[in-house]
Amino acid sequence: RWGESCDAAPHVIQCHGVPDDRRGYGITLSLLHCLEKARMMDFEVSMIFEDDARLFDRESSLTFCDAKQRKSRVWSSLPEDALIAFLGGHSWQYPEIGEGNGVANSFVPSKPVQFLETTFSYGTYGFAVPRKSLDLLLETINGDLAHGFVDENGLTQTEFLSPERSWYRTAPYLDKKIYAIHPLVVWHEGGFSNTWKKNRESITGEEVNNTGGIGGV
Repeated sequence: RWGESCDAAPHVIQCHGVPDDRRGYGITLSLLHCLEKARMMDFEVSMIFEDDARLFDRESSLTFCDAKQRKSRVWSSLPEDALIAFLGGHSWQYPEIGEGNGVANSFVPSKPVQFLETTFSYGTYGFAVPRKSLDLLLETINGDLAHGFVDENGLTQTEFLSPERSWYRTAPYLDKKIYAIHPLVVWHEGGFSNTWKKNRESITGEEVNNTGGIGGV
């Protein structure tokens, strides 16, 4: 599918899925293996995509087909304090407007691609990790696998894992922030979810929510 969008098949390193009956453990283990490979490859920015992530058909997304364009037009704008930058997702929440870093204060319509701080979202089907944050993210994931994750209510969960919820809670303790690219690069194609053990509809993440969000983020 990506070959059709990019007019040429991009070079992709595959990470095999890890079957696990516990909700969230399989995807967490798969992400761990992918990020360990990324660390060895030592890219400036590593991109992780699930196999059902699909590129939006627009110029800003197709920029990702070309490594030189990604570096000059996208990664050059990635904030220095980014733990990760989501390239897709849904149910976005943002800092309260008035804190100095809310959506209204950071959104610049004239910029073709930009990164907005986000305080919560769902979906790990597309995200980017700068080199200097890889070890921090790997430590967080290994900690979740060993001890469970602490949710937004301060409760430790061991029966299931939720990578993005863990990352959002951990980022401030690492003096890091989590961002979403605008416009979004990928959407999630519908189909059977091994995490949820049921069919799920396609998700674009471009809804306009009631927490100050902007459609397209």
